[in-house]
Amino acid sequence: MGVIIAHRLAAEGVTNIMLAALGKDKLDEVAADIRQKHHGTTVLTMETDVSDLSACELLVEEVLKQFGCCDILVNNAGIGGTAEFAVSSRKIDAVIDVNLKGTMYMAASVLPSMVQAGKGHIVNIGSISALRVEPFNTIYMASKCGVVGWSHGLRAEMQAQKTGVTVHVVNPGIVSDGGLATKYPMPGSYMADAMRSVGSTTVSEVSNAVISAIKHDIPDIVVNSKDMKLQTEWPEVWQGPWVEWVKKNCEGQKQGVPQKVRDVTV
Repeated sequence: MGVIIAHRLAAEGVTNIMLAALGKDKLDEVAADIRQKHHGTTVLTMETDVSDLSACELLVEEVLKQFGCCDILVNNAGIGGTAEFAVSSRKIDAVIDVNLKGTMYMAASVLPSMVQAGKGHIVNIGSISALRVEPFNTIYMASKCGVVGWSHGLRAEMQAQKTGVTVHVVNPGIVSDGGLATKYPMPGSYMADAMRSVGSTTVSEVSNAVISAIKHDIPDIVVNSKDMKLQTEWPEVWQGPWVEWVKKNCEGQKQGVPQKVRDVTV
């Protein structure tokens, strides 16, 4: 998703881009592709673990050194965490550290320069998981609930202080052409049934939402083919195909089947 968002920003006229993630080779590959397709765009890369505050601070220092300012921050880094909560204690720190704390660390690192400049956009990628009940996905759900709540609070804080900085949160549904649906499919039709039941979106639609949020200063965008709201008694949410899919994933973990769902970038 981050790759497509970076391409969309370049297509919209953003001429200076810093790509940050784990995996320097992949970063450099994406950077070269953006330069080739969007001539005149400067693209730098820096391998960064967003769960490390010092690494986030070093990244922002390098951005300011190379570009002089940072107008847009897109917080896209994230990992999944499907598991029964009773056996998931080892996943708590990893999911919270990347999804919630990493998002906060990056914003905290870049905010001083944005406030000084009197402008800036912070776009946080939340999730529709923060807007509905998802058994067997409680840690991820909690991390994204935190992202959504904190995003709105920070946006209000920036407005109250009249900083000129604005904050947005984009909440995708199940991404049909990326993430769990394509990288780590389960046998059978569990994921397809889940998307028919609770809706889905695409990477392109999510990237369009990021651009719209920035252009029109939209505080919160839900990107999903179905209008889903937090209602705890919806059987298609807590007894439907999505739950069957994640239950199968949990069963695989219990049986010792290697599971990479926790490593997926959201």
